[in-house]
Amino acid sequence: MTLVVGLPSQAHPQPRDLDQGFGVRGKAVAALDFGNPKFWYAVHVLAAHTPNGRILVAGNNSVLRYLPSGRLDRRFAENGVLQIENVEGANKFELRGLAVDSKDRIIAAGTAESPQETRSAAILRFNPGGTVDPTFGGDGALVTDFAVPFRSHPPLPWPSFKGPWIQVTGVAVDSEDRIVVSGSAAREWGYCNAVESGFVGRIDPQGNADSSFGEGGVAVYEPTRLGSAQGVVLDSTGAPLSFGRGYSCRESPATGSTVDRLEINGSPSSAFGREGLASVRPYPRGIALDGLGRIVVMERWRVQRLLPSGNLDRRFGKGGTTRTLLRGKWSGLDDLAVAQNGDMLLTGHQVHYFGKREPRRRLVLLRLNPHGMLDRHFGDGGVVKTRFGRPSNTVGRQVLLDGKGHAVVGGTVRNRRLLTGAGLALFRYDLKP
Repeated sequence: MTLVVGLPSQAHPQPRDLDQGFGVRGKAVAALDFGNPKFWYAVHVLAAHTPNGRILVAGNNSVLRYLPSGRLDRRFAENGVLQIENVEGANKFELRGLAVDSKDRIIAAGTAESPQETRSAAILRFNPGGTVDPTFGGDGALVTDFAVPFRSHPPLPWPSFKGPWIQVTGVAVDSEDRIVVSGSAAREWGYCNAVESGFVGRIDPQGNADSSFGEGGVAVYEPTRLGSAQGVVLDSTGAPLSFGRGYSCRESPATGSTVDRLEINGSPSSAFGREGLASVRPYPRGIALDGLGRIVVMERWRVQRLLPSGNLDRRFGKGGTTRTLLRGKWSGLDDLAVAQNGDMLLTGHQVHYFGKREPRRRLVLLRLNPHGMLDRHFGDGGVVKTRFGRPSNTVGRQVLLDGKGHAVVGGTVRNRRLLTGAGLALFRYDLKP
Protein backbone atom coordinates (compact mmCIF):
# COMPACT_ATOMS: atom_id res chain seq x y z
CA MET A 1 0.00 0.00 0.00
CA THR A 2 1.29 3.46 -0.92
CA LEU A 3 -0.07 6.78 0.26
CA VAL A 4 1.56 10.06 -0.72
CA VAL A 5 1.26 12.85 1.79
CA GLY A 6 2.96 16.04 2.91
CA LEU A 7 3.84 16.65 6.53
CA PRO A 8 4.32 20.15 7.90
CA SER A 9 7.72 20.64 9.45
CA GLN A 10 8.04 21.74 13.02
CA ALA A 11 11.70 22.64 12.58
CA HIS A 12 12.86 26.11 11.56
CA PRO A 13 14.95 25.82 8.39
CA GLN A 14 17.88 28.19 8.05
CA PRO A 15 19.01 29.90 4.83
CA ARG A 16 20.80 27.53 2.45
CA ASP A 17 19.08 24.53 4.04
CA LEU A 18 15.76 23.08 2.82
CA ASP A 19 14.41 24.49 -0.44
CA GLN A 20 11.03 25.90 0.55
CA GLY A 21 9.81 25.69 -3.08
CA PHE A 22 10.00 21.90 -3.13
CA GLY A 23 7.13 19.71 -1.93
CA VAL A 24 5.95 20.80 1.50
CA ARG A 25 8.60 23.11 2.93
CA GLY A 26 11.36 21.26 1.15
CA LYS A 27 10.12 17.73 1.84
CA ALA A 28 7.98 15.07 0.21
CA VAL A 29 7.03 11.72 1.71
CA ALA A 30 5.25 8.60 0.49
CA ALA A 31 3.85 6.27 3.14
CA LEU A 32 4.86 2.70 2.28
CA ASP A 33 4.34 -0.67 3.87
CA PHE A 34 7.88 -1.86 4.65
CA GLY A 35 6.69 -5.12 6.19
CA ASN A 36 8.29 -5.30 9.63
CA PRO A 37 8.21 -1.65 10.78
CA LYS A 38 11.07 -2.36 13.17
CA PHE A 39 13.52 -2.28 10.28
CA TRP A 40 12.28 0.84 8.48
CA TYR A 41 15.77 2.38 8.77
CA ALA A 42 17.38 -0.59 6.98
CA VAL A 43 15.33 -0.26 3.77
CA HIS A 44 17.60 0.03 0.72
CA VAL A 45 16.75 3.40 -0.88
CA LEU A 46 17.69 4.35 -4.45
CA ALA A 47 17.30 7.66 -6.26
CA ALA A 48 18.05 8.98 -9.76
CA HIS A 49 17.44 12.07 -11.87
CA THR A 50 15.78 11.84 -15.27
CA PRO A 51 16.96 13.95 -18.26
CA ASN A 52 13.96 16.30 -17.86
CA GLY A 53 14.58 17.01 -14.18
CA ARG A 54 12.16 14.56 -12.61
CA ILE A 55 13.28 12.52 -9.60
CA LEU A 56 12.96 8.77 -9.12
CA VAL A 57 13.09 7.28 -5.65
CA ALA A 58 12.74 3.59 -4.83
CA GLY A 59 12.52 1.31 -1.81
CA ASN A 60 11.24 -2.25 -1.33
CA ASN A 61 10.63 -2.67 -5.09
CA SER A 62 8.42 0.44 -5.27
CA VAL A 63 9.60 3.16 -7.68
CA LEU A 64 8.03 6.62 -7.42
CA ARG A 65 8.55 9.59 -9.73
CA TYR A 66 8.34 13.20 -8.61
CA LEU A 67 8.11 16.38 -10.64
CA PRO A 68 10.81 19.04 -10.15
CA SER A 69 8.31 20.86 -7.90
CA GLY A 70 8.26 17.94 -5.45
CA ARG A 71 4.80 16.72 -6.41
CA LEU A 72 4.19 13.10 -7.30
CA ASP A 73 4.00 12.60 -11.08
CA ARG A 74 0.56 11.00 -11.34
CA ARG A 75 1.06 10.27 -15.05
CA PHE A 76 3.86 7.83 -14.24
CA ALA A 77 3.00 4.12 -14.04
CA GLU A 78 -0.01 3.65 -11.73
CA ASN A 79 -0.81 7.02 -10.20
CA GLY A 80 2.87 7.85 -9.78
CA VAL A 81 4.06 4.48 -8.46
CA LEU A 82 5.74 1.64 -10.35
CA GLN A 83 5.50 -1.57 -8.34
CA ILE A 84 8.01 -4.20 -9.46
CA GLU A 85 6.33 -7.39 -8.33
CA ASN A 86 8.66 -10.05 -9.70
CA VAL A 87 10.40 -11.40 -12.77
CA GLU A 88 9.42 -14.50 -14.71
CA GLY A 89 10.74 -17.73 -13.26
CA ALA A 90 11.53 -16.21 -9.84
CA ASN A 91 9.61 -16.12 -6.60
CA LYS A 92 11.50 -13.17 -5.14
CA PHE A 93 13.13 -10.02 -6.50
CA GLU A 94 15.31 -7.56 -4.59
CA LEU A 95 15.89 -4.17 -6.22
CA ARG A 96 19.49 -3.01 -5.76
CA GLY A 97 20.19 -0.56 -8.58
CA LEU A 98 18.32 2.25 -10.33
CA ALA A 99 19.43 4.29 -13.34
CA VAL A 100 18.02 6.27 -16.28
CA ASP A 101 19.45 6.25 -19.81
CA SER A 102 19.62 9.04 -22.39
CA LYS A 103 16.13 8.18 -23.69
CA ASP A 104 14.56 8.53 -20.22
CA ARG A 105 14.12 4.77 -19.94
CA ILE A 106 14.34 3.36 -16.43
CA ILE A 107 16.74 0.55 -15.61
CA ALA A 108 16.07 -1.48 -12.47
CA ALA A 109 18.69 -4.04 -11.48
CA GLY A 110 18.55 -6.56 -8.68
CA THR A 111 18.69 -10.18 -7.62
CA ALA A 112 16.07 -12.77 -8.60
CA GLU A 113 15.70 -15.91 -6.50
CA SER A 114 14.22 -19.02 -8.10
CA PRO A 115 12.04 -21.65 -6.40
CA GLN A 116 15.16 -23.87 -6.44
CA GLU A 117 16.92 -21.26 -4.25
CA THR A 118 19.39 -20.21 -6.93
CA ARG A 119 20.03 -16.51 -7.47
CA SER A 120 20.62 -14.64 -10.70
CA ALA A 121 21.10 -11.06 -11.81
CA ALA A 122 17.88 -9.52 -13.12
CA ILE A 123 17.93 -6.32 -15.20
CA LEU A 124 14.62 -4.75 -16.19
CA ARG A 125 13.96 -1.77 -18.45
CA PHE A 126 10.85 0.40 -18.47
CA ASN A 127 9.65 3.06 -20.87
CA PRO A 128 9.55 6.67 -19.60
CA GLY A 129 5.88 6.27 -18.70
CA GLY A 130 6.57 3.28 -16.47
CA THR A 131 5.46 0.49 -18.84
CA VAL A 132 7.65 -2.53 -19.58
CA ASP A 133 9.99 -2.02 -22.56
CA PRO A 134 9.56 -5.19 -24.69
CA THR A 135 12.53 -4.23 -26.93
CA PHE A 136 14.90 -5.07 -24.07
CA GLY A 137 15.75 -8.74 -23.68
CA GLY A 138 12.65 -9.76 -25.64
CA ASP A 139 10.18 -9.14 -22.82
CA GLY A 140 11.66 -6.21 -20.90
CA ALA A 141 13.89 -8.27 -18.61
CA LEU A 142 17.22 -10.07 -18.70
CA VAL A 143 17.88 -12.76 -16.09
CA THR A 144 21.47 -14.01 -16.20
CA ASP A 145 24.29 -15.52 -14.17
CA PHE A 146 26.85 -13.93 -16.54
CA ALA A 147 28.30 -17.42 -17.12
CA VAL A 148 30.42 -17.13 -13.97
CA PRO A 149 32.30 -20.44 -13.37
CA PHE A 150 30.63 -22.47 -10.63
CA ARG A 151 31.78 -25.41 -8.51
CA SER A 152 30.44 -27.23 -5.47
CA HIS A 153 32.08 -29.47 -2.87
CA PRO A 154 29.59 -32.02 -1.53
CA PRO A 155 32.14 -33.60 0.88
CA LEU A 156 32.27 -30.36 2.91
CA PRO A 157 30.01 -30.18 5.99
CA TRP A 158 28.20 -27.17 4.53
CA PRO A 159 25.41 -27.54 1.96
CA SER A 160 26.60 -27.54 -1.62
CA PHE A 161 25.30 -25.03 -4.12
CA LYS A 162 22.32 -26.01 -6.21
CA GLY A 163 23.27 -23.55 -8.93
CA PRO A 164 24.35 -19.95 -9.52
CA TRP A 165 24.32 -17.60 -6.54
CA ILE A 166 24.53 -14.02 -7.78
CA GLN A 167 24.09 -10.83 -5.76
CA VAL A 168 23.67 -7.51 -7.60
CA THR A 169 24.96 -4.39 -5.84
CA GLY A 170 24.73 -1.54 -8.35
CA VAL A 171 24.05 -0.34 -11.88
CA ALA A 172 25.19 2.49 -14.15
CA VAL A 173 24.51 3.52 -17.75
CA ASP A 174 27.19 4.83 -20.14
CA SER A 175 26.89 7.38 -22.95
CA GLU A 176 25.93 4.63 -25.43
CA ASP A 177 23.09 3.41 -23.16
CA ARG A 178 24.97 0.25 -22.31
CA ILE A 179 24.14 -1.05 -18.84
CA VAL A 180 26.95 -1.81 -16.39
CA VAL A 181 26.14 -4.03 -13.40
CA SER A 182 28.26 -4.85 -10.34
CA GLY A 183 27.91 -7.59 -7.78
CA SER A 184 29.25 -10.82 -6.39
CA ALA A 185 29.08 -14.44 -7.51
CA ALA A 186 29.51 -17.34 -5.07
CA ARG A 187 31.67 -19.78 -6.97
CA GLU A 188 32.06 -22.56 -4.39
CA TRP A 189 31.91 -23.37 -0.69
CA GLY A 190 35.17 -22.87 1.19
CA TYR A 191 36.18 -23.94 4.67
CA CYS A 192 35.13 -20.53 6.07
CA ASN A 193 32.02 -19.71 4.04
CA ALA A 194 31.01 -19.15 0.44
CA VAL A 195 33.93 -18.16 -1.76
CA GLU A 196 32.73 -15.11 -3.68
CA SER A 197 34.15 -13.29 -6.67
CA GLY A 198 33.31 -9.71 -7.47
CA PHE A 199 32.17 -9.06 -11.02
CA VAL A 200 31.32 -6.22 -13.37
CA GLY A 201 29.15 -7.02 -16.39
CA ARG A 202 28.06 -4.93 -19.36
CA ILE A 203 24.87 -5.31 -21.39
CA ASP A 204 24.11 -3.70 -24.74
CA PRO A 205 20.96 -1.57 -25.29
CA GLN A 206 19.11 -4.59 -26.72
CA GLY A 207 19.58 -6.65 -23.56
CA ASN A 208 22.45 -8.90 -24.66
CA ALA A 209 25.78 -9.49 -22.97
CA ASP A 210 28.32 -7.10 -24.52
CA SER A 211 30.98 -9.38 -26.05
CA SER A 212 33.40 -6.45 -26.34
CA PHE A 213 33.67 -6.28 -22.54
CA GLY A 214 35.69 -8.71 -20.45
CA GLU A 215 35.04 -12.35 -21.35
CA GLY A 216 31.62 -12.69 -22.91
CA GLY A 217 30.37 -9.48 -21.33
CA VAL A 218 31.71 -9.87 -17.77
CA ALA A 219 34.92 -9.23 -15.87
CA VAL A 220 35.28 -11.59 -12.89
CA TYR A 221 37.79 -10.88 -10.12
CA GLU A 222 39.80 -13.41 -8.18
CA PRO A 223 38.20 -13.84 -4.72
CA THR A 224 41.31 -12.63 -2.83
CA ARG A 225 41.38 -9.49 -4.99
CA LEU A 226 37.71 -8.53 -4.76
CA GLY A 227 35.15 -10.79 -3.14
CA SER A 228 32.28 -8.48 -4.05
CA ALA A 229 32.07 -5.38 -6.23
CA GLN A 230 29.97 -3.28 -3.87
CA GLY A 231 28.97 -0.65 -6.44
CA VAL A 232 30.01 0.82 -9.77
CA VAL A 233 30.64 4.29 -11.19
CA LEU A 234 31.79 5.20 -14.69
CA ASP A 235 34.46 7.69 -15.67
CA SER A 236 34.18 10.12 -18.58
CA THR A 237 35.13 7.38 -21.06
CA GLY A 238 32.64 4.86 -19.69
CA ALA A 239 35.29 2.75 -17.94
CA PRO A 240 33.99 1.27 -14.65
CA LEU A 241 35.34 1.65 -11.12
CA SER A 242 34.18 -0.55 -8.25
CA PHE A 243 35.17 -1.12 -4.64
CA GLY A 244 35.08 -3.84 -2.02
CA ARG A 245 37.24 -6.26 -0.07
CA GLY A 246 39.10 -9.45 -0.90
CA TYR A 247 38.12 -12.88 0.41
CA SER A 248 40.25 -14.23 3.25
CA CYS A 249 40.11 -17.60 5.00
CA ARG A 250 42.40 -19.15 7.62
CA GLU A 251 44.89 -16.30 7.30
CA SER A 252 45.08 -16.70 3.53
CA PRO A 253 46.45 -13.60 1.80
CA ALA A 254 43.88 -11.06 0.64
CA THR A 255 44.11 -7.55 -0.71
CA GLY A 256 41.93 -5.96 1.97
CA SER A 257 39.79 -2.95 1.03
CA THR A 258 40.35 -1.71 -2.51
CA VAL A 259 39.16 0.48 -5.33
CA ASP A 260 39.40 -1.35 -8.67
CA ARG A 261 39.50 0.25 -12.08
CA LEU A 262 38.88 -1.44 -15.42
CA GLU A 263 39.51 -0.24 -18.94
CA ILE A 264 36.51 0.32 -21.17
CA ASN A 265 37.02 -3.20 -22.57
CA GLY A 266 36.88 -4.79 -19.10
CA SER A 267 40.59 -5.46 -18.62
CA PRO A 268 42.43 -4.16 -15.51
CA SER A 269 43.73 -0.61 -15.89
CA SER A 270 47.53 -0.72 -15.98
CA ALA A 271 47.71 3.04 -15.27
CA PHE A 272 45.84 2.75 -11.96
CA GLY A 273 47.40 1.54 -8.73
CA ARG A 274 48.85 -1.96 -8.90
CA GLU A 275 47.40 -3.67 -11.98
CA GLY A 276 44.17 -1.71 -11.65
CA LEU A 277 43.89 -2.00 -7.87
CA ALA A 278 44.40 0.72 -5.22
CA SER A 279 44.30 -0.07 -1.49
CA VAL A 280 42.20 2.08 0.81
CA ARG A 281 41.58 2.06 4.55
CA PRO A 282 39.21 1.27 6.11
CA TYR A 283 36.28 -0.40 4.33
CA PRO A 284 34.69 1.94 1.72
CA ARG A 285 30.91 2.46 1.50
CA GLY A 286 30.81 4.54 -1.67
CA ILE A 287 32.94 6.24 -4.32
CA ALA A 288 32.51 9.18 -6.69
CA LEU A 289 34.60 10.98 -9.31
CA ASP A 290 35.26 14.71 -9.42
CA GLY A 291 35.83 16.84 -12.51
CA LEU A 292 39.59 16.23 -12.43
CA GLY A 293 39.25 12.45 -12.38
CA ARG A 294 40.10 12.13 -8.69
CA ILE A 295 38.29 9.42 -6.77
CA VAL A 296 36.50 10.34 -3.56
CA VAL A 297 36.19 7.31 -1.27
CA MET A 298 33.65 7.43 1.57
CA GLU A 299 33.71 5.17 4.60
CA ARG A 300 31.48 5.24 7.64
CA TRP A 301 32.87 8.34 9.34
CA ARG A 302 35.57 9.75 7.04
CA VAL A 303 36.48 10.45 3.41
CA GLN A 304 39.65 9.76 1.41
CA ARG A 305 40.65 11.00 -2.03
CA LEU A 306 42.76 9.21 -4.59
CA LEU A 307 44.56 10.73 -7.55
CA PRO A 308 43.74 9.39 -11.04
CA SER A 309 46.85 7.21 -10.67
CA GLY A 310 45.37 5.51 -7.60
CA ASN A 311 47.78 7.13 -5.15
CA LEU A 312 46.45 8.88 -2.06
CA ASP A 313 45.96 12.63 -2.62
CA ARG A 314 48.12 14.02 0.20
CA ARG A 315 46.75 17.54 -0.35
CA PHE A 316 43.30 16.42 0.68
CA GLY A 317 42.28 16.62 4.33
CA LYS A 318 45.14 15.52 6.56
CA GLY A 319 47.49 13.47 4.44
CA GLY A 320 44.70 12.29 2.13
CA THR A 321 41.95 11.63 4.68
CA THR A 322 39.49 13.92 6.45
CA ARG A 323 39.08 14.01 10.18
CA THR A 324 36.13 12.15 11.69
CA LEU A 325 32.97 13.75 10.28
CA LEU A 326 30.38 11.85 12.34
CA ARG A 327 30.61 10.34 15.79
CA GLY A 328 28.59 7.65 17.48
CA LYS A 329 28.64 3.86 17.24
CA TRP A 330 25.38 3.69 15.28
CA SER A 331 25.82 6.87 13.23
CA GLY A 332 27.27 6.77 9.74
CA LEU A 333 27.55 8.12 6.21
CA ASP A 334 25.68 6.30 3.43
CA ASP A 335 26.22 8.15 0.14
CA LEU A 336 28.12 10.98 -1.51
CA ALA A 337 28.08 13.19 -4.59
CA VAL A 338 30.66 15.60 -6.00
CA ALA A 339 29.72 18.98 -7.47
CA GLN A 340 31.35 20.49 -10.55
CA ASN A 341 33.40 22.88 -8.39
CA GLY A 342 34.78 19.97 -6.34
CA ASP A 343 32.54 20.38 -3.30
CA MET A 344 31.41 17.08 -1.77
CA LEU A 345 27.92 16.38 -0.39
CA LEU A 346 27.53 13.44 1.99
CA THR A 347 24.39 12.10 3.59
CA GLY A 348 23.70 9.62 6.36
CA HIS A 349 22.24 9.67 9.85
CA GLN A 350 23.16 10.49 13.41
CA VAL A 351 21.73 8.54 16.32
CA HIS A 352 20.56 10.12 19.57
CA TYR A 353 19.52 7.95 22.50
CA PHE A 354 16.86 8.92 25.01
CA GLY A 355 17.02 6.55 27.96
CA LYS A 356 15.37 3.20 27.29
CA ARG A 357 13.17 4.52 24.49
CA GLU A 358 13.76 3.90 20.79
CA PRO A 359 16.88 5.74 19.58
CA ARG A 360 16.20 8.83 17.48
CA ARG A 361 17.82 8.89 14.06
CA ARG A 362 18.19 12.21 12.31
CA LEU A 363 19.18 12.71 8.67
CA VAL A 364 22.42 14.61 8.17
CA LEU A 365 23.79 16.35 5.08
CA LEU A 366 27.41 17.51 5.11
CA ARG A 367 29.28 19.68 2.64
CA LEU A 368 33.05 19.55 2.27
CA ASN A 369 35.13 21.94 0.21
CA PRO A 370 37.60 20.60 -2.40
CA HIS A 371 40.33 20.51 0.26
CA GLY A 372 38.38 18.09 2.46
CA MET A 373 37.28 20.58 5.11
CA LEU A 374 33.71 21.14 6.30
CA ASP A 375 32.16 24.17 4.61
CA ARG A 376 31.38 26.41 7.59
CA HIS A 377 28.99 28.50 5.45
CA PHE A 378 26.64 25.55 5.05
CA GLY A 379 24.18 24.75 7.81
CA ASP A 380 25.71 24.53 11.28
CA GLY A 381 29.46 24.36 10.71
CA GLY A 382 29.06 22.38 7.50
CA VAL A 383 26.31 20.03 8.73
CA VAL A 384 22.52 20.14 8.30
CA LYS A 385 20.29 17.92 10.44
CA THR A 386 16.72 17.30 9.31
CA ARG A 387 13.68 15.63 10.83
CA PHE A 388 9.98 15.24 10.08
CA GLY A 389 8.35 16.91 13.03
CA ARG A 390 8.32 15.42 16.54
CA PRO A 391 8.55 12.61 17.33
CA SER A 392 10.13 11.22 14.20
CA ASN A 393 13.10 9.27 12.86
CA THR A 394 14.79 10.04 9.54
CA VAL A 395 17.80 8.64 7.68
CA GLY A 396 19.47 9.73 4.44
CA ARG A 397 20.45 7.01 1.99
CA GLN A 398 21.32 8.66 -1.32
CA VAL A 399 22.21 12.18 -2.44
CA LEU A 400 21.84 13.65 -5.94
CA LEU A 401 22.93 16.98 -7.43
CA ASP A 402 20.74 18.55 -10.12
CA GLY A 403 23.30 21.03 -11.48
CA LYS A 404 20.99 23.93 -10.55
CA GLY A 405 22.25 24.56 -7.05
CA HIS A 406 20.18 21.88 -5.30
CA ALA A 407 20.96 18.65 -3.49
CA VAL A 408 18.23 16.01 -3.30
CA VAL A 409 18.45 13.39 -0.56
CA GLY A 410 16.41 10.20 -0.66
CA GLY A 411 15.82 8.33 2.57
CA THR A 412 13.29 6.80 4.91
CA VAL A 413 11.23 8.31 7.69
CA ARG A 414 9.28 6.91 10.61
CA ASN A 415 6.43 9.05 11.91
CA ARG A 416 3.20 8.06 13.66
CA ARG A 417 1.27 10.55 11.52
CA LEU A 418 1.91 8.38 8.45
CA LEU A 419 -0.80 5.81 7.78
CA THR A 420 1.77 3.00 7.58
CA GLY A 421 4.03 4.49 10.25
CA ALA A 422 6.96 4.83 7.82
CA GLY A 423 7.73 5.82 4.25
CA LEU A 424 10.12 7.01 1.57
CA ALA A 425 11.17 10.63 1.81
CA LEU A 426 12.76 13.23 -0.46
CA PHE A 427 14.48 16.36 0.81
CA ARG A 428 15.76 19.15 -1.40
CA TYR A 429 18.37 21.55 -0.10
CA ASP A 430 19.34 24.93 -1.52
CA LEU A 431 23.10 25.04 -1.95
CA LYS A 432 23.26 28.54 -3.40
CA PRO A 433 24.85 31.24 -1.21
